[in-house]
Amino acid sequence: MKATLCFLTSLTVLMPNLPTDQFSQSRYVIEVKALEKFNNTYFLSQEHSSNKENKTNISNSDSSVNFEVVSPNVITKPKIEKTSKATDISLLNSLLQYEYLTIVLYTNCTNTELMSDPVSKIISTHLKRHQDYKEMLINSIKKLGGKPVKINNNYDLEAVYKFFGLNTLTTEKDILTLTAKIEEYGINIYNSSILYLNSKEALKLTTAIMSMAGRHSAMLYTLAGQEFIKYPKDIFNFSKPNNKPSNKDIKTINMLFSLENRALFVYEAVIATKLLAANGWKTAAKFREIHKENISKLQSLGIKLELKNRNYDLATIAKGLGVNSISSEKDLMILLDKIEEQICRVIMSNVENLSVRSYLYTFAYISATAGQMNSIWDATLDRYKEVSYL
Repeated sequence: MKATLCFLTSLTVLMPNLPTDQFSQSRYVIEVKALEKFNNTYFLSQEHSSNKENKTNISNSDSSVNFEVVSPNVITKPKIEKTSKATDISLLNSLLQYEYLTIVLYTNCTNTELMSDPVSKIISTHLKRHQDYKEMLINSIKKLGGKPVKINNNYDLEAVYKFFGLNTLTTEKDILTLTAKIEEYGINIYNSSILYLNSKEALKLTTAIMSMAGRHSAMLYTLAGQEFIKYPKDIFNFSKPNNKPSNKDIKTINMLFSLENRALFVYEAVIATKLLAANGWKTAAKFREIHKENISKLQSLGIKLELKNRNYDLATIAKGLGVNSISSEKDLMILLDKIEEQICRVIMSNVENLSVRSYLYTFAYISATAGQMNSIWDATLDRYKEVSYL
């Protein structure tokens, strides 16, 4: 209960302020009119503007960070090796080092008496999940013929705490902040690996784990009373040209483009129902903007994007996701929760179809944000659960 109350308080603080008459008829008239125009006008703005030149290199300068600056010294930067298999092994071993460190930090937190029961359960659940990831990575490395790195049993925990901005663990908020930051780092290191992995199996595994890191970080940052949406960065920033997009690449991007447009329609429709109370309205409004940003990112890839379905129906979409009623605020929040979870699962199932680095980057970016939004809707519904996108 304490964790839930903390979450709701944080959510109120973090979401944008609305006027005191936010739920007046006039505000919803504006929303409904906007929704009525959605099918006729919004999709027109999604049409592809031709890009004659297919760029063979991409720059993530707006989202890349130097590895040595953002990474604890106990994690080794991987290398682009002479063979794709050796490169994958190097990448996966760096991820394994991250999981070793995360397990040690989580274990250290569970050994304190600083946490309330709800927070303690969340931390223990996350610890178990990371132990699972460790085993998955070890198996993946062995399948590739590699040798998994050994755990470092001599971590300087004080140095690690300081690296993440803490001197020591003295309060529950310290624990939440530390674990949130290590999960945020997980988003970045997994995202960076996704951009350079060659093994389809490893690609699916790391994409799913990155989405889960997004879930974890969003919950922990919210409980700590901090901004919870963290955007993934390429912290390796290796020089690697894009491949020429295949038909499978283009088809996969169009699939996600349609899914993001459908998600945006659902958010627009839900906001227009007049059923959401203050916190739900603010959350939906914030997440709606994220989906608009995701659509823009897909548009910027320079390929022809097509929407096969432009006439969405909210009730039909809801039933397709197992939500048979949309007559209450809770129903609508469950629908939005399922929309985000579906995006994560679809991305994980299709990421192996991509070969173009810029497409992978966009896929990973959207997967990370969807995982975070999925987590927040779960918590808002007071039914936070540990799901798996694998």
